[in-house]
Amino acid sequence: MLEKQTGIGLITSGVNQSLNRKYQEKYTNVDLEEDLYRGYVGKKIEFQERHEVNAGDVIINVMNNRAAVVSDVTKGLGMAQNFIKIVVDNKNVYSWYLCYKLNESDEVARQFLANSDGNVVRRMRPSTLKSLKVSFPDFDEQVKIGDAYRHMLMMVHQEKLRIEEIQASTLQVLKQVDEKKAGVSNG
Repeated sequence: MLEKQTGIGLITSGVNQSLNRKYQEKYTNVDLEEDLYRGYVGKKIEFQERHEVNAGDVIINVMNNRAAVVSDVTKGLGMAQNFIKIVVDNKNVYSWYLCYKLNESDEVARQFLANSDGNVVRRMRPSTLKSLKVSFPDFDEQVKIGDAYRHMLMMVHQEKLRIEEIQASTLQVLKQVDEKKAGVSNG
């Protein structure tokens, strides 16, 4: 279960940003996706501000149940109410393994669906997260699985960027050829 602070970590939900003006910059869905592909495994920040994301935290978007490990690039941003963070106990749980389980596990997805709130848009709540029943292998196995997942995400992202570059350069050449042909036929 994810309910013990000493087992998995401390679970905190974001706050309505109109009530908390302390943070000028907010953690966004774009930040979450970029953090997912950054593959951060650096030093975990020990100081924890309740409604602030810190490098090494696992953060979850409650609207789409997507999880990522916060990177050092986005650390210190304010956490809005559509996010939940888990300050992971790194002695028992590997952040990237937890991220893998939250994003890819059918077992977790079924539990989210059964226990989340909302009729049209299903939202996860901290209580839903705390009540999840998830089995964890030993720590060394978590690291193997979590690192393989992290590397896969980074490679897929790099490949998507490469494909976008090929697409852009091919379209540019095609437009140049087309414009040249149009100029010849008009001239």
